[in-house]
Amino acid sequence: MAIFITLRCGGRGEGRSEFGKYRCWSDDNDDPYVLAGDTKKDAYLSLEDLFTDAKSAGWKRINGEWMCPSCIAFNAENKKA
Repeated sequence: MAIFITLRCGGRGEGRSEFGKYRCWSDDNDDPYVLAGDTKKDAYLSLEDLFTDAKSAGWKRINGEWMCPSCIAFNAENKKA
């Protein structure tokens, strides 16, 4: 058995249009993820890969929450970040 671990964007649910240019990646389930082994140690060790993948895809940790590139751009344009 494996453990599925994913990041969800902290900017979800901000009322953006589903057809707008700033659609949150988590709304489309387009999040970075890893499959870890079925132990706590395996899950913990997989987090490094998850965070590396997230950063390479443009995700950033802002105020303690992971944010997708779309929400980062939306917040920058609307002066929220």
